[in-house]
Amino acid sequence: MRFLKIASGVSTLFLVFMMSGCATIVSGTTQKVAVTSQPTGAKVTADGKMAATTPTDFTLERKSDHTLEFSKEGYKTATVMLKRTVNGMLAGNILIGGLIGTGIDAISGANNKLIPERVDVALEQGEGYSEAPKFVAKVDQDFYDKNILKPAQQRAKKEETAAPKTGTVSNFSPANTAPVAS
Repeated sequence: MRFLKIASGVSTLFLVFMMSGCATIVSGTTQKVAVTSQPTGAKVTADGKMAATTPTDFTLERKSDHTLEFSKEGYKTATVMLKRTVNGMLAGNILIGGLIGTGIDAISGANNKLIPERVDVALEQGEGYSEAPKFVAKVDQDFYDKNILKPAQQRAKKEETAAPKTGTVSNFSPANTAPVAS
C-alpha cells in the first residue's frame, strides 16, 4: 500500500514536470535587466511605457524585443535595443520536457533570454539623438555592435535591396512635356 502511494506521488510529480516547460520553471518568463548610465540620473523609458531614473532595474518579458531610451538635460538621447535570443534551457527541454514542455516555453517566451543582459550607457553631451548607443565598457560595446547593430543594419540593407523600385523617371523636366489635347 505504501509503495502505491509513493509511486502515485512520483507519477504525479513526473506528469506535472512533463506538462510544464523546463525554462519556465528554471528561468521564468521575465528577466531582470540592470540599467545604468554615465552620468547617473538619466531618465530611462522601457518600450515607451515604464520610466525610471538610472541606476535601476527593469523586469521585462522574455517573449518580445524591447527598447530602452535614455534622456538627460544637456545630453543626446540614446536608444538601446534588447533582442531576444534562444535560452540554453531549450536543449534540456527538448531532452527532458519533450514536445509539450518545449511548446509551453515557446508560447510563454521562457525559451528566450534578452541581450544585452545588462545595459551601462555612456551618454554623449549635446542635443538631439545619438546615432548609436555608447557603452561604458568596451566589451559591452563590442558585444552590442556585433550582436545587435550589425544584424539590424544587414536586415535593413537586405530589405532596401529587396524592395521593389517604384516608377521613377530620370531626366524629367516640365519643359520636355507637351500639353495634353482634350
